[in-house]
Amino acid sequence: MTSPLSSSSNSSLKHALIVSFTVLSALLAAIAVFSFTPWANTNPEWHQPVTLKSQNGVLDVVLDAKKVMTSIGGEQVESLVYNGDYPGKSWEVKGGDLIKVHLKNNISEPTNLHFHGSHVSPKGNSDNVLLEIKPGEDFEYEYQLPRNHPPGFYWYHPHFHPYVEDQVQGGMVGAITVRGDVDELPGVKGVQERIMVLTSNFNDKLNETVRYVNGGLNPTMYLRPGQTTRIKVVNASADDYYNLAITGQKLHIISRDGNTLSHVQSVDNEVLSPGDRVEFLFTPGLKSQYEVMTMAFNQGNNNYKTRQFMTIKVQGLPVIPTKLPTTLIPYDNFENAKIDKTRTLTFSVIPGVGQANPKYLLDGKEFNADTISQVMELDTTEIWNLVNESNEAHPFHIHINPFQVVSINGEPVDRPGYDDTFSIPAKSTVVIKTRYKDFDGKYVLHCHILFHEDNGMMQIVEVLKPGATPAPDNGMPEREGLHGAHSQHDH
Repeated sequence: MTSPLSSSSNSSLKHALIVSFTVLSALLAAIAVFSFTPWANTNPEWHQPVTLKSQNGVLDVVLDAKKVMTSIGGEQVESLVYNGDYPGKSWEVKGGDLIKVHLKNNISEPTNLHFHGSHVSPKGNSDNVLLEIKPGEDFEYEYQLPRNHPPGFYWYHPHFHPYVEDQVQGGMVGAITVRGDVDELPGVKGVQERIMVLTSNFNDKLNETVRYVNGGLNPTMYLRPGQTTRIKVVNASADDYYNLAITGQKLHIISRDGNTLSHVQSVDNEVLSPGDRVEFLFTPGLKSQYEVMTMAFNQGNNNYKTRQFMTIKVQGLPVIPTKLPTTLIPYDNFENAKIDKTRTLTFSVIPGVGQANPKYLLDGKEFNADTISQVMELDTTEIWNLVNESNEAHPFHIHINPFQVVSINGEPVDRPGYDDTFSIPAKSTVVIKTRYKDFDGKYVLHCHILFHEDNGMMQIVEVLKPGATPAPDNGMPEREGLHGAHSQHDH
């Protein structure tokens, strides 16, 4: 009996069955990988700090500063940390929220707390880095965020001169996310997020800087093929630069220093000086693995080598990549602003003699706690010439108000947003524009290589309301604390 199918039809059917079987086998294999491959919340090799979120407009946290045994790079190490964590827990708030922090100082040094990059009051028990919280004392901080506070990625750390390097190096740091309109943008909304708190220590035996991600040594992040991820990075090391890159991939940057860009900038690498933050979108392609690198960078005093410090592995079922946003959030580049004043700030270094540390100077002077070095007026716009006379880079950081980078050595800079920390290359001049908005009061500017800050490279500044005169007490009258705000506690 003759088959109703012709030979050609029979051949086509066989081919179709083979193709279908092959596809089904591949799908089943992918499902098997999907079922047993860790990623997202089930990734055992990827650890990031627990996130504490505000409730009903308030985030209420306790920071217990103490020297304890904690895990760093898989080893138990005695270090200065908050609540036993290296790094500290992450916080998540939104514009208009109140952050209440009960700080317990259980270490042998004075300390305090700084909300790095924030646009809040520098007075009283807000972001007042002139306060001294003595050993054995508690203090209640309250940071009231304006409703229009820029959404982005920030961090917290101690800021009491001259103990900052030691405490940040120990691990008294943590990330802060401020939610807002950027989180609702197409291409950003709904994208999974990963936090990377970068720290470092110098290993004397290796004669090299050892780098950590969320306290882990060369950790692995798992992603699915095509899985767009918003990666939020803070360089929370006390003194070391990172020159961030992912092999064979662009970093699609959407924010720097907590300030959303006007459009995505796609770069091969991003230099992160101590204190810098960056947010970028990353979509893995067909490769099964990507190396996360810090590329070679010569700071002047430290010539960093290219090193891998993290791995991204790509496994599981593919997903449709999220389309990159074309525009983000417009910003005022001060192009048409009246410039009320132009200043020059000069960075210089005097080498140490014998065993003495070098002297790190601003305008030829070491930090003086009794002197206000710059006086500005609220609601004015200024140009600053940041002149680095030394042979090493210095990351300039100023509190409360960010700035726009205009040029480096006369060459315009394509940087479509604001910064609060920016590295001034050796023997170079960086020009910035800034505006003093919303908050009067005293705060500081300094080099964010914290060894430099602790050894003199810092100034007190004061922003006055129009028509006001500088406070007669000058300097840092609140270093002894706000009377009645402290309490002794048992160790």
